[in-house]
Amino acid sequence: MFCIKCGSPAVAENFCERCFLHGKHLFEIESFHADFCKQCGTFHKGPIEEQIKSSVKTKNRISKCDIKTRRIGNRIVVFATCSGYIRPLKNPVTENRKSDVFTKNRLCENCIKISGRYHEAIFQIRGSGTEKILKRIMHFLPSSSIVDVKRIKEGCDILVTDKKLASRVATVLRGNFEIKSSYKLVGEKNGKELYRNYYAVR
Repeated sequence: MFCIKCGSPAVAENFCERCFLHGKHLFEIESFHADFCKQCGTFHKGPIEEQIKSSVKTKNRISKCDIKTRRIGNRIVVFATCSGYIRPLKNPVTENRKSDVFTKNRLCENCIKISGRYHEAIFQIRGSGTEKILKRIMHFLPSSSIVDVKRIKEGCDILVTDKKLASRVATVLRGNFEIKSSYKLVGEKNGKELYRNYYAVR
């Protein structure tokens, strides 16, 4: 069987390898927009490297992908080099492609909460072991989740942005400290009642 375009031996879909590959690409890489929080230095949808890798699209088999970036103002220029196989051919190919990530500075949801002193949970540390408990809780809580640490006569209160995170930390602490949990209705949003969790720790 011969290539219907040039007459060379055909290897795929009645074309030789050169004619078959004409106009075909091993992969595509999409440009996209990404929101960046200057306050905490993170991208809203996760590490930008992972977002860039997710923008590489292919129906072929990629065996290696190398990505380099260069930042120019609010734009990240992406240089992608991928090696692999364009189906159904068996000879490997390597391609270079370029794309852009357009960044926009916007506070992330967590930093918005912190700037507005919004918090969903409070650790109320009491008793003689306050400093030890405080150190332990701070070890498990990311600094980006802490709205404030209030020193009071009875001990201290840690204000936390995320109640799910606070619940996980409380579960870990229960093996070493006495913890009593409660909650309180603090408002309503879009017709949904909002509750704040409290953890009394001794």
